[in-house]
Amino acid sequence: MKLFIYPNPNLGTLAEKRQSEVSPGQGWLEMTEEEFASWVEQQIANGWQPQAPEKTPEELAAETRKIWSSSADFWAAFTDPEKLAILASTIAGIILLREELRLWTGEVWSDDARVQAGLTGLVAVEILTSDRKAAILNL
Repeated sequence: MKLFIYPNPNLGTLAEKRQSEVSPGQGWLEMTEEEFASWVEQQIANGWQPQAPEKTPEELAAETRKIWSSSADFWAAFTDPEKLAILASTIAGIILLREELRLWTGEVWSDDARVQAGLTGLVAVEILTSDRKAAILNL
């Protein structure tokens, strides 16, 4: 079986396509699997380092995301004084935050826009410090 390989040394990646997907020329190399293995060995010997494709923003976020299994687990990340300040607050945004958290179902993700906005709001009204927000998020 012949493979069509497009070497891109600038990116350190290879693209592979079937014959029906490529046009003649255009930098594609036609080779068998054995020829390809030999070609890769030669490229590595010449200093080329294969690299994984660049990650999407979603993949990068998932790597650094903290996940709480429920809103109760997320609530447990706050200290008792912080919880009391949140519960005692009469600021409309904090009241909405409490209600949203109370009704939240499923996992809570640290990179969720609602979580980020809520924690930023708690910093703005001085219920949390920036350092404490980072500690909750484990940054």
